Amino acid sequence: TWRYDNYPGNSTVCWELKAVGEKTLLRLTHTGLETFAEAGPEFTKESFTEGWNYFMHDALKNYLEE
Repeated sequence: TWRYDNYPGNSTVCWELKAVGEKTLLRLTHTGLETFAEAGPEFTKESFTEGWNYFMHDALKNYLEE
């Protein structure tokens, strides 16, 4: 469950790992974003997508390469 203190809304983040040959496929699904509709512009689907893209493509990649 994904929540923010003092903001309305409740969503679910699901991480799925799947072996693909000698690699691992990571699928992230974030549902319930519409429950944050009243929380402000930083809680839009586009904002979450941008944030998750950063974490998945930059931060996580950099962490795993250390």
